[in-house]
Amino acid sequence: MRDLAFRVGELERRLANVANTGVVSAVDHDAQRCKVKVGGADFGGWLQWTAIAAGQVRMWRAPVVGEQCMVFAPNGEPTDAKVLPATYCAAFPSPSDNPHLHLTKYPDGSTVQYDFGAGQYDFQIKGGFTVKADGKITLDAGEDIEMIAGGKITAEAGDLIALVAAQLVKAFAATTGLTITPENAELSGEFNLGGPEGAPIARVGDVVTVGSGSSAGNWPITSGSEKVRAE
Repeated sequence: MRDLAFRVGELERRLANVANTGVVSAVDHDAQRCKVKVGGADFGGWLQWTAIAAGQVRMWRAPVVGEQCMVFAPNGEPTDAKVLPATYCAAFPSPSDNPHLHLTKYPDGSTVQYDFGAGQYDFQIKGGFTVKADGKITLDAGEDIEMIAGGKITAEAGDLIALVAAQLVKAFAATTGLTITPENAELSGEFNLGGPEGAPIARVGDVVTVGSGSSAGNWPITSGSEKVRAE
């Protein structure tokens, strides 16, 4: 009978340890282990937390102190338990209640979200944002593409920068100008430097008409600017 009572007690102990809700109390990032308190008491020592992916594709997201979690011990032994973050709690409530939203929110307030109900992807980044690829990067939009910067926009290419459009419009503030470098930059096609109503610009070899005076007549232009050239 004493042996039976022990065996029943042991089964009850193991069963009680199979699944519990706890709170992360310490984190060792180097070892990928954390401690969890269940009912205010430590549960099983340093335990491994589960990852979203840990094969050829691997993802890293460490739990934090105060985060509510589940602790699973399939054999009932706390020392063999695994920690499954996370469940929402008062300290870390849900960042949204939208059923159509996939959202990641970071401690600095940055968010990455996709609203598949509205078909809208948004990045709200508090710091810098870098996209780097060893291959080609393509932006292909069915509608407009807008670039807005509080500072300058720099485009640098090892070979060619090509702008292909039905219309190119220059719109600068009165205090700004347009600078093209290097000085031997080439422009081809037709350009309205003074706008559609601007006066035509003559080139070397064009004939100009002097209407009066001793120089009246038609005269060819024989010299021009050393800075602006055209074929």
